Amino acid sequence: MKTFRIAVLLLTTLRLSAGEFYYIAHRGEYMTLPDGADGKDRKGVVDAPEGTRPTFERVRDRQVNAVKLDVQYTADKVVVISHDSDLKRTTGQDLPIAATAYGDLKKAPFLNVGAFGDERIVTLDEALEIVKDCQLYYLDFKAYSPEMMEAVFNCFTAHGIPLERIVIATFTRKALEGAKVSHPEIRRVHHINYHEEADGTVMLNGKRYPDFAEVKAQMLAWKKELGLSGFNIPIPSKHTTPELIRELKADGCWLTLWYAHSTADATRFRDSGVDGFVTGMPSSIRAYLEGKQRK
Repeated sequence: MKTFRIAVLLLTTLRLSAGEFYYIAHRGEYMTLPDGADGKDRKGVVDAPEGTRPTFERVRDRQVNAVKLDVQYTADKVVVISHDSDLKRTTGQDLPIAATAYGDLKKAPFLNVGAFGDERIVTLDEALEIVKDCQLYYLDFKAYSPEMMEAVFNCFTAHGIPLERIVIATFTRKALEGAKVSHPEIRRVHHINYHEEADGTVMLNGKRYPDFAEVKAQMLAWKKELGLSGFNIPIPSKHTTPELIRELKADGCWLTLWYAHSTADATRFRDSGVDGFVTGMPSSIRAYLEGKQRK
């Protein structure tokens, strides 16, 4: 079994390294890029309730090649899609997902956004039925237990989606550790957030480091310790540069950037060597960059 899993991992690595650039729909496609003059930076605007059926239907209908799925586990063990651990921001109702039965969560309508009203929380099963043809799934365990992880993978299998199309991409260390043991054949990517403080120190995922050299060293230590394929790193930080991307790629890292929510960010990093963007408007960013290439 171990030999089989290693073989699958090698095949997956080769497939994901074949030059495909991934536009990873974050919370479905819930943003759009407004019209504007060429040469001027344009920022995305929210026009649909995040993580709901219409945003996943856009991913399908616009043939976006990748989607990020934020998974949570309800009190009655239903896997649902939600970035937050409760529904207060999206519905106005303070409903902690882990402590609430799915049926009660489903009763809470999302706040109206754009032309969309009365949308409800989506299960992983419902989301996969819509986006089952995506080439890549960035799977973010916002909560984690071994039972939940198996429920998630069983759902993918029930939809006929090979597990090699999954990349576990999360801040949740326990999920990365658990998957390393139970599913070492599935690629794992550590979400990363770093920023510089006023005193020159750098915060990395909630911990302070003396400088960015130490941050990079810690990231590479995590890569070795957790058997990571790479990282999802933040665009807004001044430390995210084409030079850093080249260095991390030279260390064998799979790299995506979050979030590509403006034309300036997309233009700056599209040819930097990263493997994809995490963005709330993947089809808009793709169309913008393809248009630039044709000119």
